[in-house]
Amino acid sequence: MTAGYASATEEPWPPAWMVDLEQAHAALLRALGTLEAFTAAPVVQGAPFDLTEIGDRIVRALGHLYDAIDERDERHKSASQAYTEALDGRDRLATAENADLREVQASLAAAATALEAAERRLTSVIDVPRPPPAPIRASRETPALHVVPRPSLVPTPRLVGLPPVAPPLPPALPAPKTLADLAAMAEKIKKQAEEMEAAAEAKRAAFGAKKEEPPKKEAPSGFVRELPERQKPGAFLAARARDCLEEIAMIGMQRLPLLGDPFRSVAFLERRMLTSLDAVASLGPVGVARIEPQLLDAPVRDAARAQAGAFALGCLEGRDALGALERVAHAYGWTEDPAVAAGIADGLKLATNPLLSVVLRAWLAHPAPLVRATAIDVLGYRGLASADELLRCAADVPVVAEKALPPLGLLYPRDRERDIQAVLDTALASESVPLQEAAWHAMMLLGHPHVAHALHRAAGEKATESRAVIPLAIVSDLEDARHLFATAQKAPTELLVLAVGWAGLAESVPWLLTMVAGKKKELKIAAANALDRITGAQLYEEIDVAPEKLDVEEPPEPEIDLGGPKPQSLARKVSDPRDLPGEGAPDAMELPTTDADRWREYWDEHRERYHTGTRFRRGHPYTPRVTLWELDGWRVTPFERRMLHREMVVRTGAAVRFDPFDLVAVQEAALRQMEAPASSASSYPGGWHRVARKA
Repeated sequence: MTAGYASATEEPWPPAWMVDLEQAHAALLRALGTLEAFTAAPVVQGAPFDLTEIGDRIVRALGHLYDAIDERDERHKSASQAYTEALDGRDRLATAENADLREVQASLAAAATALEAAERRLTSVIDVPRPPPAPIRASRETPALHVVPRPSLVPTPRLVGLPPVAPPLPPALPAPKTLADLAAMAEKIKKQAEEMEAAAEAKRAAFGAKKEEPPKKEAPSGFVRELPERQKPGAFLAARARDCLEEIAMIGMQRLPLLGDPFRSVAFLERRMLTSLDAVASLGPVGVARIEPQLLDAPVRDAARAQAGAFALGCLEGRDALGALERVAHAYGWTEDPAVAAGIADGLKLATNPLLSVVLRAWLAHPAPLVRATAIDVLGYRGLASADELLRCAADVPVVAEKALPPLGLLYPRDRERDIQAVLDTALASESVPLQEAAWHAMMLLGHPHVAHALHRAAGEKATESRAVIPLAIVSDLEDARHLFATAQKAPTELLVLAVGWAGLAESVPWLLTMVAGKKKELKIAAANALDRITGAQLYEEIDVAPEKLDVEEPPEPEIDLGGPKPQSLARKVSDPRDLPGEGAPDAMELPTTDADRWREYWDEHRERYHTGTRFRRGHPYTPRVTLWELDGWRVTPFERRMLHREMVVRTGAAVRFDPFDLVAVQEAALRQMEAPASSASSYPGGWHRVARKA
């Protein structure tokens, strides 16, 4: 049972009444979304229909629903009140002939049905008084769960109102026939004007006359500044909340290490992000209530703000906070924008709300594939997804299946091997390259006996070669490594050269030396990186790297300045040629040298210990301890760290959950868990053994 959501019935988590409320919540959000899509007031029975009345009922129903889940009031009473509001809204639309209003009515009917079922179940549930909230405490190395006493966070619907009603015109006067009639008409018009002026004056008096601002006094000469106007407390808290959200969004984009940076170097950024999160919670109910409107009113609705909102709202206790996130996500277009969906997923991967698993499982039934992909991505990342859920999603459309396969491989339910093989066969036969790649990674994590065969076949096809060669190098035995080396010798490419370095075949070093001495810039750089991975010589030199090339997630490595014409930066390509920005100052960093003479000197001195047929990594005969050493201390990119984790599973047979997206403290804890299996599997230095996957 999740802390803070106790039930005397001791039902399995989540209890059935909560599942009913989740179904009602989804239906209410659908109804509200349909209402907000109206651009003009619909016509019902010949008259404009007031959408705000239905919107207010939905808002009240959501508030009561959140009160029931979060125990801000008696659960049964709150569910009953929510049911009444949904039922009244449904009945109010009974005469609507508009198709969209019919859709709203159907959603409200579904919500009323689910709320009625929850109300019946809650009659047998004894509410357990919740303990008073603990004082807000600062996050340390990981985000804290902040409990902020507040009214339930409900939406402010943005609905089209009724068209303005023009004031009634005075009745037309009959045309005068005599001078006496004309004088009487003039007197009557004068009287009507006086009455209208009196009515307007009374209206102005009712709202209060506008105070005349006193004339501003000129400041005396000298360095005297005028004091700023005093801010209202609510305005100050709102501004502070906005600053904290912008800080979280900024750090969310920069949190992963740049090329050449050790993974611990971002710890100070994580501390800043956690401090901003704590600051939002410390602002109390006013600051928390401003998160949703500030995200909705942002000048740009991008993935970075979506990630910041998911993280901030996901670290607040309460179903209402996650409801606010759902509304923000829909407003940001996560059902159609993969970047926004990825931002939502990244924010929730670090969230601490105890109801997150319930909400994510409700999203698994969403009709939009990107929402289902977000749900299984976060559930799999956090280790919360069951085998049934992963298998069901692995059989879904490619955008969902590619998120489910790697966590399925890490979980490895041995009693479902036939089902696992079925979804793997489907993925490998798919035309979606990302889905095929997800299947290879699942096979690597499973210790599948045919993973090398599948990667060999993919490496021989043009569409999948670039994604398959490095995974093939990781799982390779001696025969696979020699085949990969022979392929690279016949037609060297940047990725094949890098893959030779990952394979670590000792006899490939002389050929890599010739590649470093070659003239093709990309092959020189790849060969230098491959040599560094095999030898660990650390023959580095300071090289200028363009600012836009530092943030890398996938290979190949960034281009490095070796002379010759420089390509234009992205900023200059998209800018007006009459106002081009500067190229920006290059970043100096240490990378493996492309000086062939320095590499030859090293090889002449150390060639005797590189025996043919032996696998080398960072100057040592390969063992899983070397992989752990790379993960812990070497400056490798997030992509390389993910591949090293796959290698650790392949070579030890032990699956420890690890992801370079984790916070630094979480990564360090995972590395400590890897020490025992890495040590036990390191008996044969320089070998090519793949260890069978352990339970």
